[in-house]
Amino acid sequence: MQQFTRERPDAVFLDINMPGMNGVEVLKRVHALDPAVPVIMVTANADIHVAEVCLKGGAIGYVPKPFNLKYMEHMAAMATDRPGERKDRR
Repeated sequence: MQQFTRERPDAVFLDINMPGMNGVEVLKRVHALDPAVPVIMVTANADIHVAEVCLKGGAIGYVPKPFNLKYMEHMAAMATDRPGERKDRR
């Protein structure tokens, strides 16, 4: 979160299971600070409820693990090329 507040990224890939704070909580904080930054959740959790919570919480996508690199590239391109979104968030 400190890095996010210092320098806004163009997009965030965020794992749901992390030490200290889970990804859903980080998603909420990122979205509260700057809802224009696209967040894509990454997880090995196959529970559809988790995906629903993330999407309702502001994530623009959900990538299951193990992930396909081409799909990750597609998601990154989608996140950084969103029509109507503010391009310069810094």
